[in-house]
Order: sequence, then C-alpha cells, then structure tokens
Amino acid sequence: MNKSLITFLSCISLGIGLCISHNALAVTGWCASGSNTDKPGEGTPYQYIFEMEKTVTDVTQVEPGDTLQQGWHKNQNYTAWCDNTPGVKSVTYFKAQVGPGMVQAPDNQGFYYIPHTVETLSVQTYMDINSNGSLRVPFNNINNHAPDDHTKPAAKWGSGKSGHITIRVEKAIALSRIVIPPTIIAELWGSHTLDSYGTSPLVQVVVSGSIMVPQACIIKAGTSVTMELGASWAGDYSTLGEKPAGYTPVTTTIKAHCDNTLATEELNLGMHAPAAEGGFGAIKTNKAHLGIMLTAQSQHSVETRFRSDDPSIRVPFHLAENNGEATITLQAWPVKTTSDDITPGDYVGVAVLDIYIP
Repeated sequence: MNKSLITFLSCISLGIGLCISHNALAVTGWCASGSNTDKPGEGTPYQYIFEMEKTVTDVTQVEPGDTLQQGWHKNQNYTAWCDNTPGVKSVTYFKAQVGPGMVQAPDNQGFYYIPHTVETLSVQTYMDINSNGSLRVPFNNINNHAPDDHTKPAAKWGSGKSGHITIRVEKAIALSRIVIPPTIIAELWGSHTLDSYGTSPLVQVVVSGSIMVPQACIIKAGTSVTMELGASWAGDYSTLGEKPAGYTPVTTTIKAHCDNTLATEELNLGMHAPAAEGGFGAIKTNKAHLGIMLTAQSQHSVETRFRSDDPSIRVPFHLAENNGEATITLQAWPVKTTSDDITPGDYVGVAVLDIYIP
C-alpha cells in the first residue's frame, strides 16, 4: 500500500510540473513601444507632438460653442513589438483614451476640458487607424485588419501619427492670450488579444500652443489731453509737496476705448513722466522748483495718485459691455518741490498715460 501511495504522489507531482511549464509558454498579446522585450505591455510611449496657434481677429464674433479645427500628420514611425506567438500572424487591436486629468464636458459629445484653460476651451480628438479611417477618442478593440507577426521590435509602426482635433470655445474669451500648455490629449494601446492591453500606451498625442486675441486701446482717440491749471500765487505755496492754499484741483474726464472688448476682464491705467527735482513724486515742469501732481479714478477704483518715481502704480477699470469704453476722472494741481522761490510765469509739464492689458 505504501508503494502504491508513492506512485500516486509521483503522478500528482508530474501533473503540476506540466501545468507550470504550460503557463510559462503563454503569451499576452500585449504591445509596447521601444525595443525592450523583457516586460510585455510596458514601455515608454512614443509622443507625437504638435502645436496649435490661432489668432482671433474679432473676439465679438467668437461665441461659446464655436470651434477651431487643426490636424496633425507626422512622417515619423516608431519602434514597437508585441508579446505574441513567433511566426504566427494575427490582427492588432487598438484602444484609445483621453489624456490624464481631462474631464468631459457635460454635453457628452466627446469634448474634454483642456487643463489649465479655466474651462474656456475643450477638445475633441480623432485618431486615424489603418482600415478604419478617423475614429473619435475614446474607442476600444478596433481591428486593423492587417495580420502580422510583431514579436520582434521593428521601426515600422505608424498608428497614431495622424488625426485631427477640434477646439471648442466653452465660454466668452476673457484673456488676450489663452495658453495651452503641453497637454496629453490622447493615448493609444495595441494588443493581439481582444479586450486585453498592457499597462503602457504605445503612443501619446501631445498638443500645445495658444489662442491670441489682438487688442488695441486708445485714450481720447489717441490725442493729447490738456489740463489748464490756472493761476496761483507764489506766496500760497506754504508746504512742500502740497497744493497751494485755497487752490482747487483741476478736473477732467477721459474716455478709454478698447477693441475686442470681450477679451478683457480688467484693464489698468498707468503713468510715465519725468520726476521733478526735490521728489514728492511730482511731474517735472519747465519751471524750476515747481511740479505737478496727477490722480486718476474710475468707477471701479478709489482716487489714486500717480508718482513719477513709481511707474508701477496702476488704476484698474472695466469697459462697458455696450460700447467697450470706460470713463476715467483725472485731477491735477501744482506743487512746490524745493525750498527755493518760484519765479513768476507760465509752466508746462508732460506725462504719458498707458493702458495695460492683462
């Protein structure tokens, strides 16, 4: 009986050994980019990179839902291989997914928000697959109808090297330049086994670029603004850097107008001017010891005094939606900048006002 038991156990041991040997010969069918055949389905994805540069000449003609289309077609093939049985030709299946972190727009039409564009832009991606034409990403288990033996790495792969994208405007453009950082918008996998793919995609499609919205702003049709400060008595300048006693600052309003008005959420007014001697941030005049102070105020800001020694000072304002204009109030007055006496006579000072677009 012991002899029979030993024989029985030997048969079980032999059966297990054959089972293990059979599993070691199994193939996954998974494809991978590159020449390293150590790990089926794992490799460094080949990247097809293209740039999209578009200029919108009139942002008022661009509304949510409008689209911009651009294709890509690269001549470079890439090296890849598949874990299938040597000498046996079979078809390759492909699946594609959108890039990491991309969130689908709510209309379920295959558009996905492009990261870092504040949900202003979304993208719909189509990829060309042999014998299948242009397919919208994502897709799964697409047969290329081209049986082949891919067990050895070969630089003849081209799936994913062509296609096109459609950029859709999701909301009103609120910047002069929308930057699309390098973004993986689609990834492609391959396999000789239906519905089974490795961990690494064969290809990544990467898009970068920007959408430019040219803007132009003018102040009072680009002409100069003259403010007559009137007469003042030398004896009224009792405090350096302050307006003369009893003097009322001169007030005027200017109109700022910008084209492509929808492209601006907030603009800023700044000033550049030569500095008067003695400091105080006054604008230099052609009369010694005398300078000019200037302030600006909009509906969206408090009265702010410009300084000739600090050109970084800004006065924010917004444009009216109906005409793309803003009204800005300026005030100016003369100041004494040194302790020396001011000689009688006329004087003039010049400052440049600039509009800054974010």
